[in-house]
Amino acid sequence: MVKTNISKNSPKEATVPELDWPFKLIKSHLETRKLETENVWIACFEPKYASKVTQYVKQIRSKQKESLLHCNRLRRIQDENGSLELQIIICPEKSMTANEIGKDFEDLGIVSKMIFLYAVPAFPPLTDEQFHEWNSVWPVSYRKHVQRQDVFTVHELKRIESILEDLINAAGASHKHGEIGCAAAIYDPTTDTVLAVSVDERSKLKNPINHCVMNAINLVAKRELSRRQNRTDGSKDRYLCKDLTVVMTHEPCVMCSMGLLHSRIRRLIYCKKQPLTGGIESLYGIHWRAELNHRYLAYSGWNKPVPSIKENIHV
Repeated sequence: MVKTNISKNSPKEATVPELDWPFKLIKSHLETRKLETENVWIACFEPKYASKVTQYVKQIRSKQKESLLHCNRLRRIQDENGSLELQIIICPEKSMTANEIGKDFEDLGIVSKMIFLYAVPAFPPLTDEQFHEWNSVWPVSYRKHVQRQDVFTVHELKRIESILEDLINAAGASHKHGEIGCAAAIYDPTTDTVLAVSVDERSKLKNPINHCVMNAINLVAKRELSRRQNRTDGSKDRYLCKDLTVVMTHEPCVMCSMGLLHSRIRRLIYCKKQPLTGGIESLYGIHWRAELNHRYLAYSGWNKPVPSIKENIHV
């Protein structure tokens, strides 16, 4: 059950701390990857040469890599005697040699204590955990992605829990009639309205793409079409499933995960993963990939008694 004694505010509007959510945020493959590094040339010098060195680095900008801009150019350290010295990233290893850099420094009147190769983080950190680990290797910039910050009120979680329980009942009943025991609902948290509920109908309709999610998306489209054809006010058109929440009993397959992405949903919540066929946490992380033109939040692990489905079934 969802906890309610969490805030001094009214129970309906109280926000639930993330640690008390009944599910966990599914991180993308980029957010869970281990530290990867790239070798760069580092120059170590006294602070009095800082202006000349930074000017030199600007002059060889064409030799820099845009992909390393998350690394702070300069860091300050203390040498063995406790004196302050500066270290600066000159360029990636393949762009120049230490001798070339040393010759340039000599021509500019820069005295460098040392020019050496150093492995810096190859990618920008996307989570607190990555930042704390990678920043200890070399200072990196980090800003939390605004879209990754979510809020649930007590009322919203209770509502979603109620929707999920209805889905479990619907999936169970559908399974008894020969269908795959899964179900999906599309919910508008802004208006507190369930826009569509659907079970899997592949067997009934003799169509392999009638997955529960695709059916639910289709119902939302039909509902919106009917509203547009019969409206008498000046209400705005809804763009696909933009900003809506999708609740499911099981992890969607790759086709359905992409269908949700194309529909522009805001978040997906489901109970059980499908380790062999799922398109979210199990295989491809389709919900949050940098190369795709939309991303949505995904949560899983809500401990509910959903119908058992074979692992090789595409939900």
